[in-house]
Amino acid sequence: MTVCAAVLSAMPRSPGETNSRIRPRFAAPLLWAYTSDMAAAFDTLRASKELQAAGFEQTQAEAVAKIVRAGQGDLATKDDIAALRTELGALHAELGALHAELGAQRTELGAQRTELGALHAELGAQRAELGAIKWVLGLVAALNIAILVRLLLA
Repeated sequence: MTVCAAVLSAMPRSPGETNSRIRPRFAAPLLWAYTSDMAAAFDTLRASKELQAAGFEQTQAEAVAKIVRAGQGDLATKDDIAALRTELGALHAELGALHAELGAQRTELGAQRTELGALHAELGAQRAELGAIKWVLGLVAALNIAILVRLLLA
């Protein structure tokens, strides 16, 4: 196990907690403080002194304490997780509403497609009827011309 891994595994998970799996020289709990948002803060000075007492050199102890402190900057608190859960719940509900709305729009689109198909069939029937009317008008015009020609020649 590396030095950093040993120190990180030796860190208590909450204030006042000690890790019983570590050697006695690391058994003293590190000092934790609470900030205004109740997130546990790591005391680098105390950690550095504890590491020096355990046999680390001062520069090594300070470096390890700084690394641990830097790694805590992005940790989420219970309040952060609760807020995310609330937000995810709201997003899930919104997604459900959007899904229902999409289903209704799909149903409406299906009805419009059916209506469009019926209109298309009606338009086809009217085109056929119009074609027949054109033929009849053409035949009537030809007969009228034939009658006119016969009357003029007679």
